[in-house]
Amino acid sequence: MFGTIARMQVKKGMERQLEELSRKFESRDVGGWMSTNIYRAKDQPGEYWISIVFRDESSYRKNANDPIQGQWFRELMSLLESEPEWHDGEVVHTAHTHGAGLAHLSHAVQFTNTRLTSRDCYARGQAKPHPHPAGMLSGA
Repeated sequence: MFGTIARMQVKKGMERQLEELSRKFESRDVGGWMSTNIYRAKDQPGEYWISIVFRDESSYRKNANDPIQGQWFRELMSLLESEPEWHDGEVVHTAHTHGAGLAHLSHAVQFTNTRLTSRDCYARGQAKPHPHPAGMLSGA
């Protein structure tokens, strides 16, 4: 697996748009994409980190060179104070909890490459309801 971690400074009032833009990426058919996590810094207003994982470096590079991804990135930049700080690399270890139904979601993404949300798993009876990660963006 291969991916990137980026540190970003989101413009004040653009947090909801960041969530919407993330959903736009996730709704595309991006070959090799496995997961996205967005974190909001506890003590730094407007600071976010995003981690994106692909099946392999080839899938990651193919997405990075896709013109549709270029448009998505320009939309992202309109929400940010400056260029993100990028850290690309190979995923050497990953672990997931078995609590709150998250293991079901992780296995669906990691082992079948099926893109499911926690809501999808809940609807299929595979997971117990738990807060959606996007709630972090709105402060929920």
